[in-house]
Amino acid sequence: MAESPAPATSPASNVVGSSEEYRGWRGNGRGWFSLTDFLGMGGSLLREVSAGDALQQAAVFCCLDVLAQDTGKAPIRLRKRTRSAGGHIGSAVMLPEEHPVAAMLWLRPNRHMTWPELIEMTVWHLGFVNNAYWMPARTVGGSTRELLPILPARVRKDAWMKEREFVYRVSVSGAVDRIMLGTDADLLLFEDEIVHFATRRLNGVVGASTLALAQRTLGIVEALQEFQARLFKRGDMPRGVFELPAGQELSQPQYDRMVASFREALRGARDDDDPLVTEGGAKWTRIAMTAVEAGMNETWDRAVTETGRIFRIPPYKLQHYANVKYENMSSMAELYADESLIPRCRIMEERLTFALLTEREIMQGLYVEFDRESLYRTDIKSRTERAEKLYKIGVITRNRALEMIGENPAESGDVYMMPANTFLIDTNNQVIVTNQGQAGDGGKPKDETDQEPAGEPAEEPAET
Repeated sequence: MAESPAPATSPASNVVGSSEEYRGWRGNGRGWFSLTDFLGMGGSLLREVSAGDALQQAAVFCCLDVLAQDTGKAPIRLRKRTRSAGGHIGSAVMLPEEHPVAAMLWLRPNRHMTWPELIEMTVWHLGFVNNAYWMPARTVGGSTRELLPILPARVRKDAWMKEREFVYRVSVSGAVDRIMLGTDADLLLFEDEIVHFATRRLNGVVGASTLALAQRTLGIVEALQEFQARLFKRGDMPRGVFELPAGQELSQPQYDRMVASFREALRGARDDDDPLVTEGGAKWTRIAMTAVEAGMNETWDRAVTETGRIFRIPPYKLQHYANVKYENMSSMAELYADESLIPRCRIMEERLTFALLTEREIMQGLYVEFDRESLYRTDIKSRTERAEKLYKIGVITRNRALEMIGENPAESGDVYMMPANTFLIDTNNQVIVTNQGQAGDGGKPKDETDQEPAGEPAEEPAET
């Protein structure tokens, strides 16, 4: 891919800060973090949570793992819209030999990664910073040869006011970037030279980072983790105070000895069950756990639920089964696929369709799509029951039902099951097949035994 020439001057106005900020951006690696200032989100926060701090929160990286793995398990295919004889629109998967894009989707996106790896990486970026980037490496003829991922922190989207265009500045630094992108120099890419996935485009240009928008929630969870660490770091170390009899005070030597030996005495009491010996009539009074400390589990449950709400993940996906019933998991899984997985997949599908196909091919009915059945799959029981139900009511063929549960097709499996107690009627309300298998108006067929046998005519009754 040929590198685009850089503009003569740095853009005076860009979508994520000033041109002066860009000069320091490459060195400090902030990338998307300036979006908080752009959205006017400065102010009183409990604490500023960096990307590294957020990823150390178990609920955060578990949410991102779940999103990435559930999306990565679905194969992505090139499909073509079809039209039946009755005019109904369907679709069919295109095989690798039918189109170069179909071949790439069946093989791998680049020589370094497989499709599940690339999809998981992309969904991680989308879930965390709501921006992900691929650079298509094209042949001389213009067809896409590879799709190369770019870290969001390496990309900055600028407005080139002179040309009224958006451009992407890609900072190439480090051996990984040089090998992956195949260049040592920074890149300036136009919109047709990069695939930009973004969710939550508040300004219509870049995605608003979850890390930036959820600072307060993540800050509370961070403070809770620190409090929990301090609480359990002490273990079962007894806590309490020394009380002296009324009117009695410790001398300075007594006080110094007590302070010097206090920690060691507590360790001995904890590890070896040694008694605490006090001086000067001092009495040890133990302090019980406070209500806040005793309610740590309940507070932690709420923190996990709140983090899952940010990423739109049901609690059971985070191995958090409080107040979750098994019979509700199937409906929650379908809701999770509808509201969390498919919206992200739709954004990726549309961007890839326009990046990999020409407008003529799109108008001919070609499009890129994740396998919807894989996104909705839960347990084997649910998949089997769904396939069985669709087959028995004649919606899918036997081979399609076998495919849904991961089995090989049968030799004579491209058949539909027609329930025996139903009628098959066309769009003109004409009965095609009755429950007796007779075409026509649905009446009972005449029994052949009721007819007179061929041969001599029946004898007429004699007149009397």
